[in-house]
Amino acid sequence: MGERSHSSCAAFSLVEAMVVVIIAGILAGAAAPLIGSQGALRERAGAAEVSAYLQTARAFAMATGEAHGVRIGRLEGEVAIVRISEGAVVAMSDLFGEEHAAMRFDSVLPGVEIVRATDGAGVADPVTIWFGHDGGPQVRTNAGVLVESPTRDCEVEFASGLIVRVRAVSGAIE
Repeated sequence: MGERSHSSCAAFSLVEAMVVVIIAGILAGAAAPLIGSQGALRERAGAAEVSAYLQTARAFAMATGEAHGVRIGRLEGEVAIVRISEGAVVAMSDLFGEEHAAMRFDSVLPGVEIVRATDGAGVADPVTIWFGHDGGPQVRTNAGVLVESPTRDCEVEFASGLIVRVRAVSGAIE
Protein backbone atom coordinates (compact mmCIF):
# COMPACT_ATOMS: atom_id res chain seq x y z
CA MET A 1 0.00 0.00 0.00
CA GLY A 2 1.32 3.31 -0.94
CA GLU A 3 1.58 6.11 1.50
CA ARG A 4 -0.40 9.15 0.77
CA SER A 5 1.20 12.32 1.69
CA HIS A 6 -1.07 15.03 2.92
CA SER A 7 0.57 18.26 3.58
CA SER A 8 -0.85 19.77 6.66
CA CYS A 9 -1.39 23.51 6.39
CA ALA A 10 -2.82 25.51 9.23
CA ALA A 11 -5.54 27.82 8.01
CA PHE A 12 -8.74 29.44 9.17
CA SER A 13 -12.02 28.37 7.74
CA LEU A 14 -14.34 30.95 6.28
CA VAL A 15 -16.65 30.65 9.29
CA GLU A 16 -13.83 31.34 11.73
CA ALA A 17 -12.72 34.40 9.76
CA MET A 18 -16.31 35.72 9.69
CA VAL A 19 -16.61 35.29 13.48
CA VAL A 20 -13.43 37.32 14.00
CA VAL A 21 -14.71 40.09 11.68
CA ILE A 22 -18.08 40.19 13.47
CA ILE A 23 -16.44 40.41 16.91
CA ALA A 24 -14.13 43.20 15.70
CA GLY A 25 -17.16 45.08 14.35
CA ILE A 26 -19.02 44.76 17.64
CA LEU A 27 -16.01 46.03 19.60
CA ALA A 28 -15.51 48.95 17.22
CA GLY A 29 -19.21 49.82 17.45
CA ALA A 30 -19.05 49.78 21.24
CA ALA A 31 -15.93 51.98 21.33
CA ALA A 32 -17.18 54.63 18.85
CA PRO A 33 -19.63 56.34 21.25
CA LEU A 34 -16.95 56.45 23.93
CA ILE A 35 -14.54 58.20 21.59
CA GLY A 36 -17.24 60.68 20.54
CA SER A 37 -18.26 61.38 24.12
CA GLN A 38 -14.66 62.18 25.10
CA GLY A 39 -14.98 65.57 23.39
CA ALA A 40 -18.23 66.27 25.23
CA LEU A 41 -16.56 65.33 28.51
CA ARG A 42 -13.71 67.72 27.77
CA GLU A 43 -16.19 70.52 27.00
CA ARG A 44 -17.96 69.91 30.33
CA ALA A 45 -14.60 69.90 32.10
CA GLY A 46 -13.74 73.20 30.40
CA ALA A 47 -17.06 74.71 31.48
CA ALA A 48 -16.48 73.47 35.03
CA GLU A 49 -12.99 75.01 34.99
CA VAL A 50 -14.29 78.40 33.79
CA SER A 51 -17.05 78.22 36.40
CA ALA A 52 -14.45 77.47 39.11
CA TYR A 53 -12.37 80.49 38.02
CA LEU A 54 -15.47 82.70 38.14
CA GLN A 55 -16.44 81.40 41.59
CA THR A 56 -12.89 81.95 42.86
CA ALA A 57 -12.81 85.54 41.57
CA ARG A 58 -16.23 86.22 43.10
CA ALA A 59 -15.16 84.75 46.46
CA PHE A 60 -11.94 86.83 46.49
CA ALA A 61 -13.88 90.00 45.66
CA MET A 62 -16.26 89.39 48.56
CA ALA A 63 -13.46 88.36 50.96
CA THR A 64 -11.10 91.25 50.21
CA GLY A 65 -13.60 93.97 49.34
CA GLU A 66 -11.68 94.61 46.11
CA ALA A 67 -12.84 93.98 42.56
CA HIS A 68 -11.62 90.70 41.04
CA GLY A 69 -12.38 89.33 37.62
CA VAL A 70 -11.78 86.57 35.14
CA ARG A 71 -10.11 87.56 31.88
CA ILE A 72 -11.13 85.33 29.00
CA GLY A 73 -9.12 85.55 25.82
CA ARG A 74 -11.04 83.48 23.31
CA LEU A 75 -8.41 83.77 20.58
CA GLU A 76 -5.55 82.97 22.97
CA GLY A 77 -7.55 80.20 24.66
CA GLU A 78 -6.63 81.66 28.05
CA VAL A 79 -8.52 82.15 31.28
CA ALA A 80 -6.93 84.11 34.15
CA ILE A 81 -8.04 85.64 37.44
CA VAL A 82 -7.18 89.34 37.69
CA ARG A 83 -7.57 92.10 40.24
CA ILE A 84 -7.02 95.83 40.46
CA SER A 85 -3.83 96.92 42.21
CA GLU A 86 -2.76 100.55 42.43
CA GLY A 87 -5.04 101.51 39.57
CA ALA A 88 -3.89 98.77 37.19
CA VAL A 89 -5.30 95.37 36.25
CA VAL A 90 -2.86 92.66 37.33
CA ALA A 91 -2.88 88.89 37.61
CA MET A 92 -4.05 87.62 40.96
CA SER A 93 -1.30 86.51 43.34
CA ASP A 94 -1.33 83.32 45.37
CA LEU A 95 -0.69 83.12 49.12
CA PHE A 96 3.07 83.34 48.54
CA GLY A 97 2.87 86.46 46.38
CA GLU A 98 3.47 84.55 43.15
CA GLU A 99 1.43 85.54 40.12
CA HIS A 100 -1.44 83.14 39.47
CA ALA A 101 -0.74 81.74 36.00
CA ALA A 102 -3.37 81.82 33.28
CA MET A 103 -4.89 78.52 32.25
CA ARG A 104 -4.38 77.67 28.59
CA PHE A 105 -7.06 75.38 27.21
CA ASP A 106 -4.87 73.93 24.46
CA SER A 107 -2.42 72.52 27.02
CA VAL A 108 -4.88 71.52 29.77
CA LEU A 109 -7.92 70.46 27.74
CA PRO A 110 -6.93 69.96 24.07
CA GLY A 111 -9.79 70.34 21.65
CA VAL A 112 -11.87 72.56 23.96
CA GLU A 113 -12.72 75.86 22.34
CA ILE A 114 -14.44 78.96 23.67
CA VAL A 115 -16.35 80.46 20.75
CA ARG A 116 -17.88 83.48 22.51
CA ALA A 117 -17.42 85.38 25.76
CA THR A 118 -19.33 88.56 26.68
CA ASP A 119 -19.40 90.77 29.73
CA GLY A 120 -22.49 92.45 31.21
CA ALA A 121 -22.46 95.19 28.58
CA GLY A 122 -22.17 92.80 25.65
CA VAL A 123 -18.48 93.50 25.02
CA ALA A 124 -16.72 90.50 23.52
CA ASP A 125 -13.20 89.07 23.26
CA PRO A 126 -11.08 89.56 25.13
CA VAL A 127 -13.44 90.13 28.00
CA THR A 128 -13.07 90.40 31.75
CA ILE A 129 -16.03 89.40 33.88
CA TRP A 130 -15.70 91.51 37.05
CA PHE A 131 -17.14 91.03 40.54
CA GLY A 132 -17.49 93.72 43.20
CA HIS A 133 -17.23 93.52 46.99
CA ASP A 134 -20.85 92.32 47.22
CA GLY A 135 -20.26 89.46 44.74
CA GLY A 136 -22.34 91.13 42.06
CA PRO A 137 -20.99 91.45 38.52
CA GLN A 138 -19.63 94.79 37.33
CA VAL A 139 -18.80 96.34 33.98
CA ARG A 140 -15.33 97.86 33.90
CA THR A 141 -13.00 99.21 31.23
CA ASN A 142 -9.83 97.34 30.19
CA ALA A 143 -8.01 99.52 32.74
CA GLY A 144 -10.37 98.36 35.48
CA VAL A 145 -12.36 101.59 35.86
CA LEU A 146 -15.93 100.95 37.03
CA VAL A 147 -18.40 101.92 34.30
CA GLU A 148 -21.81 100.57 35.26
CA SER A 149 -23.85 97.68 36.54
CA PRO A 150 -24.38 94.96 33.95
CA THR A 151 -27.46 95.23 31.76
CA ARG A 152 -27.34 91.59 30.68
CA ASP A 153 -25.92 88.26 31.77
CA CYS A 154 -22.24 87.56 31.17
CA GLU A 155 -21.74 84.43 29.04
CA VAL A 156 -18.95 82.08 28.05
CA GLU A 157 -19.97 79.74 25.21
CA PHE A 158 -18.11 76.64 24.10
CA ALA A 159 -18.05 75.09 20.61
CA SER A 160 -20.60 72.45 21.64
CA GLY A 161 -23.11 75.15 22.61
CA LEU A 162 -22.52 74.70 26.35
CA ILE A 163 -22.80 78.08 28.12
CA VAL A 164 -21.55 79.28 31.51
CA ARG A 165 -23.58 82.30 32.69
CA VAL A 166 -23.10 84.93 35.35
CA ARG A 167 -26.50 86.40 36.17
CA ALA A 168 -26.59 90.20 35.88
CA VAL A 169 -28.70 90.83 38.98
CA SER A 170 -27.46 88.25 41.48
CA GLY A 171 -23.99 87.31 40.24
CA ALA A 172 -25.03 83.65 40.40
CA ILE A 173 -22.80 81.43 38.26
CA GLU A 174 -24.53 78.66 36.33
